[in-house]
Amino acid sequence: MPQGLPVLTASSSIGPNGPKKTGKVVFVKLARRANGVRSAVAASREKDFFLFKPPRLPSLVRQSRTQSQPDPFDSCRKGTHSAPRLCPASLSGTRLHPAHGFIQHTINELQGCLCDVIDQESETSLTPGQTGTSTREAFAGSDVCETAETSSADDVRQVSLLRRAVNWLAWGITGLFSLLSLVVCLAVLAAIPFVQLITLGYLLDVAGGLAAGRKFRDCLPHLRSAGTVGGVIAAVFIAALPVQLLVHWESVAVLITPGSGQAGLLRIAAFVAAFVGVFYLLWALARGGRWYHFLWPQPMRWLRQGWRPSTYRELPDRLWDFTASLQLPHFFWLGLRGAIGTLVWLIPAMVIIAANRNGETGLAGLVGAVALVVLGVVLLYLPMLQAHFAAENRLRALFQVGRVRRLFCYAPWSWLTAMTMGLVLLPIPLYLLKIEATPQEVVWLPTFVFVGFMLPARVSQGLAMRRSRRIAASYGDGTIKPTGAWQLVSRWSARLLMPIVVAIYLLFVTLSQYTSWDGLQTWVQQHAVLIPIPFLGGV
Repeated sequence: MPQGLPVLTASSSIGPNGPKKTGKVVFVKLARRANGVRSAVAASREKDFFLFKPPRLPSLVRQSRTQSQPDPFDSCRKGTHSAPRLCPASLSGTRLHPAHGFIQHTINELQGCLCDVIDQESETSLTPGQTGTSTREAFAGSDVCETAETSSADDVRQVSLLRRAVNWLAWGITGLFSLLSLVVCLAVLAAIPFVQLITLGYLLDVAGGLAAGRKFRDCLPHLRSAGTVGGVIAAVFIAALPVQLLVHWESVAVLITPGSGQAGLLRIAAFVAAFVGVFYLLWALARGGRWYHFLWPQPMRWLRQGWRPSTYRELPDRLWDFTASLQLPHFFWLGLRGAIGTLVWLIPAMVIIAANRNGETGLAGLVGAVALVVLGVVLLYLPMLQAHFAAENRLRALFQVGRVRRLFCYAPWSWLTAMTMGLVLLPIPLYLLKIEATPQEVVWLPTFVFVGFMLPARVSQGLAMRRSRRIAASYGDGTIKPTGAWQLVSRWSARLLMPIVVAIYLLFVTLSQYTSWDGLQTWVQQHAVLIPIPFLGGV
């Protein structure tokens, strides 16, 4: 046996000719792991155990540095090693630490020695004329390594699939909550006069970002930040429930038994609960404000840091940095310019309002009809002009009709789909919420539905514009019109269907002036191209 190999130990003593007790190995399992090699365990029929104890890693490193020996993996890869090959095939070509090779060499030598000992003992126990299979041959012909490697690969594959499923589920729940929080935040902003331009700017930025080449997974800016805001709002709401309950009980106690001590105790408990809730929220925000920070307060960490004022000293700066990262001024400026340019395009709608204000007919009705036709022509291009304006971030781009008409030629069916979603499928059902005005305190509730419907419409418009711009890039950036029978049929089919889409939209807008709470103002309160709100203000 080579010098420096581990000692073979057993529960039974070993004589000069091998173990005294007759034994036959009934179970051997060798598995190679990422952090080293498992010990090989052999159990005899009398439950005797042979334990392989490889040398410690530092001694292996020193021995590998002092002794010059060939790489044992070379013989394993070539299949010329005398001992049974126990190294997995997946180790071929893998760079390992030098000590790993020595450990594998030691294990192979020990297994060979163990096989020789068992064979010697088996020969002494066999009767004359009886033959048996060599343990070395049994080991060499068995698929111990392959079985262990296959079992390990199956276990890893199952764990990987389970972990992937859990990650996808967590990603879906987090994304859905963040999207819901984003829509709520936009609805609350849209319900505030003048601040509602931020919501319009955000929707324009969604369409413009996609038109400019932004990836679909990044089409909603600050989605994760909206999820953080939603988590904080939910935590504040949950933390306020005990305080509200105690205050309610205190008011009930005052009504039943005025001047009693129970009402005073409940009032003190409400103050204590409010203080504890505020401190708990501040401690969670100081640790990062993630959802798991609100679930577990980390008491041991609080004992070290929570009571120190320096822990909360950076909270105002972090809050300011977080607010600045939301780019609210950018969205407000984009929404303001988009609203001004859109109102310029909606001048025919204002003419319709002026013509029908007093219910006059004749010349006023003729003027209103002409203005309605002009408004229909405007709506053929206005949604895509808004996406083009947001992509270029220039007010002049909102009036580049020639550029938009040329881009239509490269993706007519995409444009028709986007116009159908942005003018018919998503905006028309919302006119049902404009029949009766809601109180100003809860005006954000119908606004939530408006924002939730118009956000996909803006996404579809941005995707259509992005497809047109990409195809136009291969045609000299729109200077060359695509030729071919299919392109010609597609362009003219979409051109014939597009006026039908606009006509359906204008039909419902015309009817809404008789059913909407605001009456004729519905012509300039078109949520399909302006701020997605049911009314300019509540009642």
